[in-house]
Parts: sequence; structure tokens; C-alpha cells
Amino acid sequence: MSHSFTAPKLQKHHMVLMLATFVLAVFSPNNAQTPALTKKLNLDTLDKQDYVVTEEELQLAAKYEDKPLFLQKTANSRLHYPGGWQHARECTARGCTNGCTIGFGYNLGARSAREAKRDLRPIVGAERANEFAAYAGKIGKAAYRACGRKSLDKSTLPTMSRDESWQLLAKSMVPHKKAVMKRIYDEKLQNSLSDHQVAVLVALDFQNPKLASRAKMIWHHMKRGEFNQVASEIKQNSGSQILSALQPRRDAEAKIFLSALQ
Repeated sequence: MSHSFTAPKLQKHHMVLMLATFVLAVFSPNNAQTPALTKKLNLDTLDKQDYVVTEEELQLAAKYEDKPLFLQKTANSRLHYPGGWQHARECTARGCTNGCTIGFGYNLGARSAREAKRDLRPIVGAERANEFAAYAGKIGKAAYRACGRKSLDKSTLPTMSRDESWQLLAKSMVPHKKAVMKRIYDEKLQNSLSDHQVAVLVALDFQNPKLASRAKMIWHHMKRGEFNQVASEIKQNSGSQILSALQPRRDAEAKIFLSALQ
């Protein structure tokens, strides 16, 4: 799926058609191939409120958040803690927000019960949204005890279908796309990055805004056209130094970021 960023602003009566096309394309759970995208962004004529999460951005996040679900090897996601007891202890000690997670990386630990209900009700209904919201705000050791400990009967934990997980991911990534695009405008890089590079930034921001929209060094290097240094920052200074399991993901993101130069 490719989005052109050079078209003039759409009037309101055209927005309905654009949004309908987006829903049909993005929310299809069977589209698992990364599309070919255009080389350069030109955002000069694009309204900042019109940013749409692309298929590549969704897939780049989804395949690493829950690969079996992404590849349709499993039909449902079950609430879980993304790590063991030691990880939970370290999370609590350093004040991270890792909590019970559902779908493609929807972290209830980073959300209040009210936020969880707001996000989930349109997708799973009020009753199931309330079940998930009971785990909101629990992080580290508390989250592990609630949804991760080995002695827990996992069959009692709420589940979410792949379609529901995909819809939730698309909704959850919107503020991250907007944050990244705002930073691109602020740094005057709107004509310097490919949409592959933007996809990497959005996927990083989805994981943690400190990795993208609130980062420092990657923007320092991008403004100078130092893309190899940006890739190095992604590989070496974007969380993998704390959690080694992230390294394959960071290597892949760095490779995609540099692919635009080939």
C-alpha cells in the first residue's frame, strides 16, 4: 500500500472516500506483505491533520510485537506479561511502564483504566473492555503477578482476535504518526526522508516516544544527512543495550532505514 504525499489538500467531501479506502486496505488482516513505497516525502501541501498510518508502519510494528499472530499461526492473542520475573523486577526498579499486554503490543501498564476503556470499547464492546481495564496501570512485578506468573491459570485471562488486535494497533499508532510528523516538520526534514525511513521512526515511537519523536541524537544526525549514524543509534542506543532481546528488531529497523539510500 502506497500513500502519495504530494497531492493538494483534500476537501471534506473527498475525505470520506479517502478514509473508506484506508479502512478497507489497512484493516485487512490478510495483507502481510510489505508494499513498495515512493522514495521521497513531500509534505508541503499536506494538512497536518491528514496523517494516515501506512500499511508498512503497521506491519513493521506488528511483526515484532506478536509474530505468530502477525503470521496468522494463531487466531487470538491472550493477555500476557512480555518477560519473566527477573525482567519484571528490573522494570520496577528502573521505573519502566511494561505491563500486561494484548494484541500487537497494546500495553495496559502505560494506560489508566479510563484510557483503556476509551480505546477498547469501540473494538471489543463495553463488557470486554472492562475486563481488560482491570489490568490497567499495573507495571513490572505487579503486572507479572497479574498476568505472567507461571502458577497462573492462563485460560482465565482475556483474549482478543487477530482482527481486533489489528484494529487496536491501527488506532494506537495514530498519535505516534502525528508526533513523528510534527517533529519532521519542526526539524524541516519534510523533503529529506523516504517513507521507509518514516515508517521506522513511527514504529520506534510506538514502542517508546523517547526512541523517535522525543529522541535527540537521531534528529541531530538526520539534519546533517548522516544516515549511517542514525542507523547506528537505532542499533546501539535504542533500548537493546538494556534488553538484548531487542537487538534483532533494532538491526532490522536500522537496515530498513538505510535501504532508502540504495
